[in-house]
Amino acid sequence: MTQTGTGALSMDDIEIVRTGSQVTFQRPGQGLFAVVDESRLSRPYGNSIFRINFYFASIFCDEDTQREGTTVVHIVSSRPRPTPNIDRAMYDLMLAGMPAKVANFHVVQAYEGEGKLACLDYLGYKETKVTGFRLRKYPDRIASDSLVGTLRMLENMGLKREHLPACLGGSYDYNEYAEWTRMRISVEDILSSTPIMPNYLSMVSANRVDAPIRRKQASSNKDEDARQRNALKARRSYHRRQLELFSLREHERVWGLRNEPLRRENARLEKLLAQARAIVAAHQQQQRGDEKSSLDPGEELSNEEVEALVSGIDY
Repeated sequence: MTQTGTGALSMDDIEIVRTGSQVTFQRPGQGLFAVVDESRLSRPYGNSIFRINFYFASIFCDEDTQREGTTVVHIVSSRPRPTPNIDRAMYDLMLAGMPAKVANFHVVQAYEGEGKLACLDYLGYKETKVTGFRLRKYPDRIASDSLVGTLRMLENMGLKREHLPACLGGSYDYNEYAEWTRMRISVEDILSSTPIMPNYLSMVSANRVDAPIRRKQASSNKDEDARQRNALKARRSYHRRQLELFSLREHERVWGLRNEPLRRENARLEKLLAQARAIVAAHQQQQRGDEKSSLDPGEELSNEEVEALVSGIDY
């Protein structure tokens, strides 16, 4: 299972994986830790939840996770998110096929101010009921009246701040997940050309019977094989181009978001610069007016000015 588009993950699955709606962390000796934020999705999971969870399990699952289980934090915020899936049978199949169990499931309400407490309480209650119905195991519901309070409650449960996003008071930045995604794509693209090797050992039985030797070679159509190889290469090339276009669009979106505040800051600085230039010009004009209005000592007085000055002298 890879993000190259040539494996079991479809393009829709890959798009969901890259949203960061589910971020997984390895914790040696404690099992995996997953942060789920469905508000980062633009559409429901659907059946993609199967393949996405198996994809993460194939990368991160280890002996500690198989023994201790996975801890899940489901973030509840006021941002819009898709309609939840309540197909219990689908989740039963997924949990039965996963190589690890869900040890702890926490529904955590993000603190967004006093004005949204009632809304978040309702959404937290709703998510708790939906998750309990799907997993047949009711999760813990965590809510606090401040961001610091939420963080302290999670830290008291053994969760680390660097694994929690900013909406829960943590220090995790989703740009790190984008970097991890780009790293996985480069690694999986290299490994996609590696031939699959058998992972079983040859076993010999004492009562074995040798198969009869086939004297007649099976007929093979070289043209058909060539067509299949060409079709496979064309599909791989197409999916690779689609992934490159998707990656470029994602880069364009990210840099566009980063460029927008820079544009606003540049406009603000340009406005301040124009104001400063206007102030300097007004100050210089005022200085020139003061110099013209003041009397120059080296300038000769006219007869009228001399008579006016003399008439004002008291002898």
